Amino acid sequence: MPTTDPQRSALQTGLGMASPLWPAFVFAASLGATYWWMSRLTPWRTGYVNLEAMLETPAPLAPEPVAAEPTVEPVVEAAAELAGTAVDQAETITQKVADAAAESVKEAVEAAPAPPERAPLETVVAEAARTSPAAKVSRKSTAKA
Repeated sequence: MPTTDPQRSALQTGLGMASPLWPAFVFAASLGATYWWMSRLTPWRTGYVNLEAMLETPAPLAPEPVAAEPTVEPVVEAAAELAGTAVDQAETITQKVADAAAESVKEAVEAAPAPPERAPLETVVAEAARTSPAAKVSRKSTAKA
């Protein structure tokens, strides 16, 4: 008795809405409909078709521009006045910041501790020789000899 693979038999048997062949049918039907429409709109069958010409013309998007009075001079005068005010304020603020920075630097320098005193070089070398592991090894080797 031959054994049947359940996956293979599912593809061979139609299952209604769960059939895996529905996507193939949809593809074939849409391909056929596309071919039919393209065969009707080809230039050698009916001539060129301008679909945009068949549509209504839309209303203009923006109204026509209205001539305005020239108002450049008052705007330029106001801008010059604002620029002068901004420059004066910037100079004042810059001077205040510079004064505050100088004062804080002066206070920091006055509050800084004095630098530590340096030990003489001979003292540093003697201390390093006394605590160095290499010096201990060399002292042991010279003591043995």
